[in-house]
Amino acid sequence: MNTVKLKQLANNNGLDILEDTTKINESGVDFRVAHAKDSNGNKWILRDVQINN
Repeated sequence: MNTVKLKQLANNNGLDILEDTTKINESGVDFRVAHAKDSNGNKWILRDVQINN
């Protein structure tokens, strides 16, 4: 996942994160975490769970 796709997903859920503040951490075995700020300066942690079929 890249920062553009993450911003689109966040926007689809009503969250306006700033792409240039986004840092993605893919060190988890079955998940990814992104740290970002929204347009009001609030900090967010977003988690993406990877499901293997």
